[in-house]
Amino acid sequence: MPDQNVDIVRELYRSIQWLFDDDAGDAMRLGIDDPAAAIRDFPKVGHVVGFMTEDVTWKTVFAPEPVIGREAVVQLISEWMEVMAQWRVVDEVFTDVAKDVVLGDVKAVQSGRESGVPIEQPLFITYTMRDGRIARYWEFFTRDEALASLEPPGGEHAPSR
Repeated sequence: MPDQNVDIVRELYRSIQWLFDDDAGDAMRLGIDDPAAAIRDFPKVGHVVGFMTEDVTWKTVFAPEPVIGREAVVQLISEWMEVMAQWRVVDEVFTDVAKDVVLGDVKAVQSGRESGVPIEQPLFITYTMRDGRIARYWEFFTRDEALASLEPPGGEHAPSR
């Protein structure tokens, strides 16, 4: 399962990139009023959320609180795409760090829709898997923060739930 978990995370990134290169992305950039309809009507949006559990918890470094559920993730991605003209992962390393936990060391280049200025953003992301899907996606600015989030009180690395 460990290699399969890494493959699932890699495929998630490929699928999100497809949204930037597709009609579904054009629709998402206009804003999503009904995330359930976007999942139903745009196969690539449905494909992206298919990598997630129904109750996925998704936390970015740019939002104060995590969002919960596939529809909330679609809404979050839609809001992000409204302000981003482009987004590309230029470097990625995914490693199994615990049972059903993948650590991503990801560098993305994105440019704002209004400024057009490219920004390189390194992130460390923990992906907690459940039944072959991403149940928890949590972003951090440093590797140490990401690994500390997996640390139970006084113990070895393990997913926090």
